Amino acid sequence: MATGKAHLSEARTETLVIDLLTIQGWKTGRPPKGCLIRQNEYKILEHLDKIFKGKSKQEKTAGKKAGDAYPDFLLIDESTQIPLVIIEAKADESDSKKAIGDAKYYADACRAEGHNVIAVGVAGQESTGISVSVMKHTDGEWKAVLYDEFPITWIPTPKDAQTLLAELPKINLDPVIPSAEVLAEKADFINRTLREATVKDEYRPAYVGAMMLLTAA
Repeated sequence: MATGKAHLSEARTETLVIDLLTIQGWKTGRPPKGCLIRQNEYKILEHLDKIFKGKSKQEKTAGKKAGDAYPDFLLIDESTQIPLVIIEAKADESDSKKAIGDAKYYADACRAEGHNVIAVGVAGQESTGISVSVMKHTDGEWKAVLYDEFPITWIPTPKDAQTLLAELPKINLDPVIPSAEVLAEKADFINRTLREATVKDEYRPAYVGAMMLLTAA
């Protein structure tokens, strides 16, 4: 049985996923106000319920059928309600392989119903380190989504996801700069955080510069 601490850690990772999705321009409300479905919320949509029915990762026991699957996050197309992205979250960065493995398992359930989707695994949290893995099934196997020949470490934007799924062999992407609104919101958050930490105005640019260099390293 999971401990309260483990549950809290995974909950924090799930909160991080919501933040990452917001930065990338995904509407994180539940349909019809957004495109994000969490856990068993998909059961309200018959075509999605069919995909995950009896697809639990738990093995079937003698005389009993496997239970239904419950992916952590499912992103769907707002107009067609077709699944686009499966995201699995794990509390510890060391569980990154398990996170993407579970995402691929649920994505394969979608593929079995004719929907090729992108699999994303997010492991860890801000205080301990974060790992993001993104994969697409093409040419008979799962392949990492790339930028400049290296696996990307961010969740694709809605436009990128649509492009990846529309062009079957495509696995290479260009980075997308967040919108001005998102950048302004994050800048305000950083400034507020530094102010609460009693960092003087004249020193804040140096702190931000140091963070940028650390991110690029």
